[in-house]
Amino acid sequence: MGNLLFETNHPENAIQYHKHALTYNPKELQALIGLGNAYYDTQDPKESIKYYKEAIKIDDGLSDVHYNLGNALYLVEKIEDAIYHYKAAIKLNPKKAESFYNLGNALCVKSDYDEAIQSYQTALELDPKNAPALYNLGNALYMINKYEEAVNSYQRALQINDSSPECHFNLASAYNDLKDLKRALHHYQRAVELDGDNVDAYICMGNIFES
Repeated sequence: MGNLLFETNHPENAIQYHKHALTYNPKELQALIGLGNAYYDTQDPKESIKYYKEAIKIDDGLSDVHYNLGNALYLVEKIEDAIYHYKAAIKLNPKKAESFYNLGNALCVKSDYDEAIQSYQTALELDPKNAPALYNLGNALYMINKYEEAVNSYQRALQINDSSPECHFNLASAYNDLKDLKRALHHYQRAVELDGDNVDAYICMGNIFES
């Protein structure tokens, strides 16, 4: 019942039934996982962490639980712990692109851009049309001054989703650093077309016209 309520978008009710199940068996694995999922869905990652950890104590070989626990830990800014569980999820299931993508995001928080790049690249091998992975790969490359490679990644992301003002802005910034002011201006303009409140884009365009 609890899993059904969670799947039908009633996580608050699911919590009630899963907790009731635990009164009969405190080590009921599906109830523990269900509570972790339901609390995560109700924007309570701290509670979800508690139940995911209990589930892993019972069965450490559940890749999706490690992945979900990594997501919850990331939300509460326990980045090292999140990285550990993303890597555990990957070891158990190396074919899930989302695990590599989220691992890359966590590594970027720690400014570990080289390893993040590897994670994003693996995510893209598994899911070549993953526009967020291409965008974040571009960001990681940009942070280590690999502007030409960043441009390539941003361009590929925009081929999939041309309506991202953030991607146009960052592509423009990469072109700006490469001194390709014509292309930089074009993408700053596209960023403003998509997001008229992008003050940074207006400032960058002003700087280009002044130069």
